[in-house]
Amino acid sequence: RAKIIQVGEKGTRFTVILCVQNLAEQGEIKVSCKIIKNIRKKNKKKNEEKEKKGTNAVDLHDFLLGINFPNNSYILLDNAKIHHASKSLIKEKRLPIKELAVKKGIILKYLPARAPMIQPAELFINNIKGFIKSKLKEFIGRKQS
Repeated sequence: RAKIIQVGEKGTRFTVILCVQNLAEQGEIKVSCKIIKNIRKKNKKKNEEKEKKGTNAVDLHDFLLGINFPNNSYILLDNAKIHHASKSLIKEKRLPIKELAVKKGIILKYLPARAPMIQPAELFINNIKGFIKSKLKEFIGRKQS
């Protein structure tokens, strides 16, 4: 097995949370984009640093808090840890994901493990990420000048 070592900055990284609402009259897409800063997190047990990556349970909680779907709307989720988060949210004094969904009248449905091909959002999330990445470059360019 070969190891590839990349030298230098990787550029701006971001993560996307996507929700598609399918209505009889029209569809609605809600997107949340988070720029990931290169934060090093120290693992005290192993005495090593590791880069913090991706979306966490608080990001998902805030996203769900911000969407307003009609009562009894379904949200289809895969089995990522953040979709079941409780402890980390309680620690942050927030409702667990399942309790937040009940409060907002949302019904959570979980996909079987390892089945991204039946998750509708997965079909076009790369296109949305490409679009956001192009706009992000424009935004960062304007911000620096």
